[in-house]
Amino acid sequence: MDGSAIAGDRPGPDRFGPEHPDAEHPDAEHPDADHPGPDRSADLRRKVIAGTSWNFLGAAAERLIAFTVFALVVRHLVPSQVGIVTLAAVFIDLSLVVTNGGLPEALIRHENPTARSFDTAFWSNMALAGALAGIIAILAVPIGHAYAEPDLPPVLWTLAASFPLAALGMVHQARLARDFRFRALSLRGIAAMSCGGVVAITMAFTGWGIWALVAQRLVTAAISAVSVWLATGWVPGLRFDRAECRRLLSFGIRLTASTLLLQLTAMISLLVVGFVMDSAAVGYYRVATRLYDMVNQFVVAPVTSVALTAFAAVQADRTRFAALYARLTGVVALVAIAIFAGMAVLAVPLIRLVFGAHWQASAPLLAILCLAAAPFCVNIFVWPALTARGAAHDVLKFGLVQLGSAIAITLVAAPLGILAVACGQAARAYAVLPYGLRLTARHTGAGSMALVKPLVAPVLAALPMMGALLLLQHLLPDAGTLLILIIGVPLGAAIYAGALALIAPRRLADAVQTLRDVRRRG
Repeated sequence: MDGSAIAGDRPGPDRFGPEHPDAEHPDAEHPDADHPGPDRSADLRRKVIAGTSWNFLGAAAERLIAFTVFALVVRHLVPSQVGIVTLAAVFIDLSLVVTNGGLPEALIRHENPTARSFDTAFWSNMALAGALAGIIAILAVPIGHAYAEPDLPPVLWTLAASFPLAALGMVHQARLARDFRFRALSLRGIAAMSCGGVVAITMAFTGWGIWALVAQRLVTAAISAVSVWLATGWVPGLRFDRAECRRLLSFGIRLTASTLLLQLTAMISLLVVGFVMDSAAVGYYRVATRLYDMVNQFVVAPVTSVALTAFAAVQADRTRFAALYARLTGVVALVAIAIFAGMAVLAVPLIRLVFGAHWQASAPLLAILCLAAAPFCVNIFVWPALTARGAAHDVLKFGLVQLGSAIAITLVAAPLGILAVACGQAARAYAVLPYGLRLTARHTGAGSMALVKPLVAPVLAALPMMGALLLLQHLLPDAGTLLILIIGVPLGAAIYAGALALIAPRRLADAVQTLRDVRRRG
């Protein structure tokens, strides 16, 4: 249920922006910042604000392009084709996390990297990329046999080319990030994603089928690498320092392990579904999660990306920390619960409009996943809250609980069908909620009820909205897909806003003030 980078999405967190705690202020440990002075502090603040803005803009544009391309391409594919690319992309994206090795992020936070540091990181990334490409090449056939998909190995072999392509630009992106050149990163990322999208759409419309999504990833990676080389003008030297490599990896390995855990938790259901059922089931499940992920990326991610910085600013004051946690949860819940609840009721017309009528089987999956919106709004802040409090051990435990429960529930549910898997994942969000609340309460001093209280008003306001939308579809059974959405979306929004105004009239003003406070802390 967490967002995952599959079939056209950029893998992993967005570049090296606010989602990386150690990259939030990449020059914070720069020797010139030891005595910043008023002018340098003001200049740094301007750079951080501008960089964050460009990072958000670029990430949002890339996500929108990726989603649009995916929606257009899958109209010309059958579920099994989407499932094959999705399965291949899971293996590729998990391997790309290892290819990164956390080295670019280590360079960003490096106090004073030398030319040898950059050269070492570059060749380390290239070595990791070559090794992993070789491993995928060897394992492609066994993976294809395990999933009973003869078309899977060729896709894996082709997508393995994305490893060296990605590695070519990783250090160059880090150099741009260290110089606060997020505008260059964003514009080049948008251009690369756009070019990849044009190629994918063209190939899909001309009958290339599954290879449209494969080509999109390779073209995007290639153009991204070329563009950042041109932007930096830096050519790596033939130098490699083993001691420097060990220093960089000492940080990078920890970050890689954390990222890999998050990615695996998000993707494990797809792997199990493909193994127990077939690639068509994976395709239906993936299409359902694409709409779910879009809400996460555009509504939840902008708040969670600055949550760590905001929590860190008040980490010494447990009372303020607990209050901020509750307020951030309330801000996300205010919008996310309304959208997810509306999507749950309007899942059929949404799927038909966005992806096409032949994907209607994905609608029940989307509806079920959306019903887990309430615990999702709380669980999403556990990681930044515990990290800000320095509770690294509890962060790891929570991640392992998430992964373990995802594996166990999917293994039990998969033999019962794809609907059972969706129900299991929704139930998992509720099942891990008490554990996440207990960990958070331990480090904040706030009671569990105080942390979930912000969910009450949005949930209550969403109920009459859902009832009205169900009634609308019952009264207009023969209405077209577009008409239902044209009437239903504004109707649902009006009912939700009216109910919220009656139940908790100050919630909207409080949410706006919270966002302003978080922005100042960031």
